Amino acid sequence: LDSVSPDLGDSGLSELVNIALVSAADVGDIKDQDALAQLLGLGLVETAEGLYMLTDAGKSALEDAGFDAYGEPFAAGD
Repeated sequence: LDSVSPDLGDSGLSELVNIALVSAADVGDIKDQDALAQLLGLGLVETAEGLYMLTDAGKSALEDAGFDAYGEPFAAGD
Protein backbone atom coordinates (compact mmCIF):
# COMPACT_ATOMS: atom_id res chain seq x y z
CA LEU A 1 0.00 0.00 0.00
CA ASP A 2 2.92 2.34 0.58
CA SER A 3 3.78 2.32 -3.12
CA VAL A 4 0.36 3.35 -4.46
CA SER A 5 -0.16 6.69 -6.12
CA PRO A 6 -1.31 9.50 -3.82
CA ASP A 7 -3.74 10.67 -6.54
CA LEU A 8 -6.97 8.93 -7.46
CA GLY A 9 -6.60 7.81 -11.06
CA ASP A 10 -9.17 6.67 -13.59
CA SER A 11 -8.81 3.00 -12.64
CA GLY A 12 -9.20 3.87 -8.95
CA LEU A 13 -12.31 5.92 -9.66
CA SER A 14 -13.72 3.12 -11.79
CA GLU A 15 -13.18 0.61 -8.98
CA LEU A 16 -14.63 3.03 -6.43
CA VAL A 17 -17.78 3.31 -8.55
CA ASN A 18 -17.84 -0.48 -8.92
CA ILE A 19 -17.74 -0.94 -5.14
CA ALA A 20 -20.40 1.74 -4.60
CA LEU A 21 -22.75 0.06 -7.08
CA VAL A 22 -22.79 -3.18 -5.08
CA SER A 23 -22.73 -1.36 -1.69
CA ALA A 24 -20.30 -3.85 -0.12
CA ALA A 25 -18.04 -5.65 -2.59
CA ASP A 26 -16.53 -9.05 -1.94
CA VAL A 27 -13.36 -10.32 -3.59
CA GLY A 28 -15.29 -11.58 -6.63
CA ASP A 29 -16.69 -8.09 -7.27
CA ILE A 30 -13.24 -6.49 -7.48
CA LYS A 31 -12.09 -6.05 -11.08
CA ASP A 32 -8.72 -4.33 -10.53
CA GLN A 33 -6.53 -5.31 -7.58
CA ASP A 34 -4.06 -2.43 -8.18
CA ALA A 35 -6.94 0.05 -8.09
CA LEU A 36 -8.23 -1.59 -4.89
CA ALA A 37 -4.79 -1.16 -3.32
CA GLN A 38 -4.90 2.52 -4.27
CA LEU A 39 -8.36 2.93 -2.71
CA LEU A 40 -7.25 1.22 0.49
CA GLY A 41 -4.06 3.28 0.61
CA LEU A 42 -6.00 6.53 0.19
CA GLY A 43 -8.52 5.52 2.85
CA LEU A 44 -11.41 5.62 0.38
CA VAL A 45 -12.37 2.01 1.08
CA GLU A 46 -12.26 -0.08 4.23
CA THR A 47 -12.62 -3.80 4.72
CA ALA A 48 -14.66 -5.65 7.31
CA GLU A 49 -15.72 -9.29 7.41
CA GLY A 50 -14.29 -9.83 3.92
CA LEU A 51 -16.25 -7.00 2.31
CA TYR A 52 -14.97 -3.72 0.88
CA MET A 53 -17.04 -0.66 1.68
CA LEU A 54 -16.73 3.05 0.99
CA THR A 55 -15.52 5.30 3.76
CA ASP A 56 -16.80 8.85 4.15
CA ALA A 57 -13.71 9.96 2.22
CA GLY A 58 -14.65 7.51 -0.54
CA LYS A 59 -18.17 8.90 -0.74
CA SER A 60 -16.73 12.41 -0.89
CA ALA A 61 -14.37 11.38 -3.72
CA LEU A 62 -17.34 9.99 -5.64
CA GLU A 63 -19.27 13.22 -5.16
CA ASP A 64 -16.27 15.24 -6.33
CA ALA A 65 -16.21 13.08 -9.48
CA GLY A 66 -19.94 13.54 -10.13
CA PHE A 67 -21.37 10.35 -8.62
CA ASP A 68 -23.73 9.75 -5.71
CA ALA A 69 -22.93 7.34 -2.86
CA TYR A 70 -24.45 4.49 -4.88
CA GLY A 71 -22.12 4.99 -7.85
CA GLU A 72 -24.76 6.56 -10.06
CA PRO A 73 -23.86 9.74 -11.98
CA PHE A 74 -25.63 12.86 -10.84
CA ALA A 75 -28.41 13.97 -13.17
CA ALA A 76 -27.63 17.01 -15.28
CA GLY A 77 -30.04 19.09 -13.18
CA ASP A 78 -28.42 18.19 -9.83
